Amino acid sequence: MAFTTALACLDCGDLSGSGACPSCKTINIGLSLFTAAEYGDLDAIKAKLARRPGGGGVNAVDSSGYTMLHYAAQHDRKNVVEWILQEGGNVDGPEKCGCGATPLHRAAYKGNYDVCEMLINAGAALNKRDESFGDLRTALHKAYSMEHHHVVKLLLQRGADAEVRDANNFRYDHVAAEMNMLRSHDLKPKLKSGAAARSRKAAPVSSAYTCESCGQQRLCFGLAPCCGHLFCEQCIKRWRNENDDALCEKCVQAGK
Repeated sequence: MAFTTALACLDCGDLSGSGACPSCKTINIGLSLFTAAEYGDLDAIKAKLARRPGGGGVNAVDSSGYTMLHYAAQHDRKNVVEWILQEGGNVDGPEKCGCGATPLHRAAYKGNYDVCEMLINAGAALNKRDESFGDLRTALHKAYSMEHHHVVKLLLQRGADAEVRDANNFRYDHVAAEMNMLRSHDLKPKLKSGAAARSRKAAPVSSAYTCESCGQQRLCFGLAPCCGHLFCEQCIKRWRNENDDALCEKCVQAGK
């Protein structure tokens, strides 16, 4: 989700700048509740809520359907997360908030271990699927896809279901094959020190590679986590849809 610095009237909290409050045109403008949560400014949050009773309180939602807890969780603002939960914040966000994601989804994707633990302790739904991007991934999928293995271990220990599938029918431990796309530093020849490094005359690298399954040259590849073979995205999805085995087809054929 994208974060933008929103401006709000310090008196009524209006975000539109429409002048609905008589003093909006002359009062100083400050950061919104949601930006304060993103920055971890707990004092500002308390002051703003005191000036604007009602309006959802700690469970207020912005125009995208996110709560302060979503922002604080993604940005690892532990002090804000703790306070919101103590004040009765909805750990999974409003049921009909419109964003489709929970604070745990955001924290797990970013690898924020302590925040994930706080949310789980508060009763966060471990197996809820994120509907915001259409991939229907759980917090477990998200943590594994970003290689946050300490968070993966936490989620599994606390009861996350390893068999839940995403929109592509991938289990959490299948996602790495799709998401671990080749990075430039994995492929480009390593420059030698000295004159070679200064000249930067490295051999050019093709943008297309040959899939070890279909033999076609593709632009989008994944590394099989079991062995490191290269497979195109289409073959990865085909294999995962047809097989429950965590091994790739090369390893299965080799009898591993």
